Amino acid sequence: MAEGAHSDERSSLFIDRSAGALTVFTFSGGPVLHADWQALLSEVDTIVRRDAPFGLIFDARRGVTLGATQRREAAEVLRRYERPFRTRCRGLATVSSSTIVRGLITAVRWVFPAPCPDLIESDLEVARRWVEERLRNA
Repeated sequence: MAEGAHSDERSSLFIDRSAGALTVFTFSGGPVLHADWQALLSEVDTIVRRDAPFGLIFDARRGVTLGATQRREAAEVLRRYERPFRTRCRGLATVSSSTIVRGLITAVRWVFPAPCPDLIESDLEVARRWVEERLRNA
């Protein structure tokens, strides 16, 4: 397990904080457990409250199922923290192996643009390099 990571054998989410300003959230596939979702929300809260640039990657290559409440809470986080995302988030990448999911996210972004530079990608390393480059140039 990477330094600064949250996970256990029942976890639906792995949080990797080992890369400094870059945090990677990796979903294990299927529904996200309540405790894991709360850990994700808490981590995002901690990140945006720091007065420093940050980058986020959401790795959903194995799939992820969010319930209606979780989707609503995700939207609320983006609304609540719109200013820190606009001013300090250098890159927000979503990684999915599904062309349908990537297409849906792209379509949503046309109507509701992300509050910071974002990337929808199928390759985790491409997403990581993109976010890291943006953080270096911050």
